[in-house]
Amino acid sequence: MKPLFIVHLRIRLITFEKKSIEAYGSFHLEVQELNGQENRVYVRWKQTSIHKGEVDGFAPTGKTEVEITSAVYQEESKIEEY
Repeated sequence: MKPLFIVHLRIRLITFEKKSIEAYGSFHLEVQELNGQENRVYVRWKQTSIHKGEVDGFAPTGKTEVEITSAVYQEESKIEEY
């Protein structure tokens, strides 16, 4: 059985990916850094896509967008899988 943290993280990522596909179609996602220790995981990724759908009220531009994002995920107990 997977830890509850992993299930919640995957649900958040699926929701994020669904919204991204609606706005940008296919996109390239590159994990640039991934570090984990005990109950925390740090991840930085680069997403390259083309603005094809409305985003926050902005009409599609057809331009390439590069977004570099990072997050720290933390759980009360030790993370067993990521």
